[in-house]
Amino acid sequence: MPTSLNSVLAMLTLVFVPTVASPQGSIDVASLREQIHASLKTGHSRVSYARAYIALGEIFEDPNNSGNVVLFYSNRSQPKTLVVDVDKHDGWNREHLWPQSHGAKHTPVRSDLHHLCPTDATVNSRRGSLDFDVGGSLVPEAPETYSDSDSFEPRDDIKGDVARAMFYVDVRYEGTGGEPDLVLVDEMTSKGTTLGDLCTLLDWHLGDPPDDEERRINNEVEQVQGNRNVFVDSPDLATALYGETCGVAAPTSGTLAPFLASVASVIATGTTANSDGPLRFATWNIANFWHVEGEHLRPKRNGDPGQTRSAADYDAIRDVILNLDADVIGLQEIGSPDGVRLLFPSSDWDMVFSKRLTDDLATNPDQLDVDSERDIYTALVVKRGAARIVGTERIELNNLGGSPDRNREGTAALLDVNGQEVWVASIHLKSGCFTDDIGSSDTCKTLARQIPILEDWLDAKSSAGIPVALLGDFNRQIDRGVDEVRKDLDDGQPVGVFKFPHKEPLLCEAFKPTPRTSIDYVIVNEPLWEFVKQPIDTPNLNISDRQISDHCPVFVDVDFDQ
Repeated sequence: MPTSLNSVLAMLTLVFVPTVASPQGSIDVASLREQIHASLKTGHSRVSYARAYIALGEIFEDPNNSGNVVLFYSNRSQPKTLVVDVDKHDGWNREHLWPQSHGAKHTPVRSDLHHLCPTDATVNSRRGSLDFDVGGSLVPEAPETYSDSDSFEPRDDIKGDVARAMFYVDVRYEGTGGEPDLVLVDEMTSKGTTLGDLCTLLDWHLGDPPDDEERRINNEVEQVQGNRNVFVDSPDLATALYGETCGVAAPTSGTLAPFLASVASVIATGTTANSDGPLRFATWNIANFWHVEGEHLRPKRNGDPGQTRSAADYDAIRDVILNLDADVIGLQEIGSPDGVRLLFPSSDWDMVFSKRLTDDLATNPDQLDVDSERDIYTALVVKRGAARIVGTERIELNNLGGSPDRNREGTAALLDVNGQEVWVASIHLKSGCFTDDIGSSDTCKTLARQIPILEDWLDAKSSAGIPVALLGDFNRQIDRGVDEVRKDLDDGQPVGVFKFPHKEPLLCEAFKPTPRTSIDYVIVNEPLWEFVKQPIDTPNLNISDRQISDHCPVFVDVDFDQ
């Protein structure tokens, strides 16, 4: 298992301080650049050029229309499916902010998502391989964008985004390991491996600092290819590296500590997955989990106040998580990403949160501020170093054509475990149809509409031979061999599925004194079943005396090395 974060940070700080700070108190730019280069390479996993299209569609997805992508230069929303190779039909394609003709046509920079973005094909053609600078004529189909014979100027609110992408490429690709040496210069260029204009870009960087949207994109790129753009996380690093060249005051060694901590953190937490033993896949519905002490997530349907939690409750939940010792956890009934981060800090865990929250906030920006408007969502957390998130999907279990309930969509992620890919999904199906006939009531009919959506998703992954784990609250007792939901999911087409627990008492007691038959399961398909192994320990998961949930965590261990 990886060394603890604090110890790694301490070791890296000891390494950095004497090499970066000079006796005069200035920054040794060459040494700092070397360390940042190492941090940007750490954890970077190449994305295929074809797959980049899929990733861009997810990263730049229109929050108001999941079928659309927002184009970078034009800020226009259009269907993801309208992809074109050449300038026609108002389609979109991949823009290389660092042009391929300036050295970005080689692996892995050609498909590095930190400098790729979706653009109108006409605008992409107009930009071509031009340097970035100011001035020129207005570019059609790209508001507030200008170009002339040797330069291209994007609109003001993405100028800084462009600059930080260029700083990333300049430092990430130094000619090491057979990669190209790409260099930002303070001049206009033609072809080759240089690009301009450095000082214009630094000016754009200072005038348009990172915002929440750019930080979101940085997070999503990290989930796909494993590394971050440190210039988004710590903008002052740009002046540390380029300030002297461009006549901008650079930080001195007295302000070096934040840079060291930032770079060290990237190196420490951005490593590739290096699991050396079994992984534990788990699911837990923590029950209406909100992140504000003493405040409920939402009131109950009968008008009673919802569940509130004290500081002791939060500690008790963390204790269960510690005892569970899982590497991948599907979470249900979570009120916000802040709730996830309260329990699973970003220093140790990667997170995928239901994209339906983005949809909901686009409709009602104040939703999280009003308890009667809040909702519950699914999420996934993945322990850093155990597996790496390389893709995400939403399973649209909430699109049920007129259902009065706001049903929770599934949140899915493709994980890379030492080269082995596996799909995991956090699932929360309709409540109120635990054993009844699947068509006997409105709630059962809603569940009946959800099952084919889930089955189709599971079958599509299984047909490709990919291991799959469904981690969820199915709100159904599917231990019975005649259960209709179980028969639908385990119809043997294209492969069989297996569930945990299987006709066994729960390993914990929740609100009720006696463990009941589970409605929470980990379901694995046949390609994953071969890697399932008997747990070597039985964690203490008893939560009945702490009243923190009415659901027990359940889990299964898998070992891809066995």
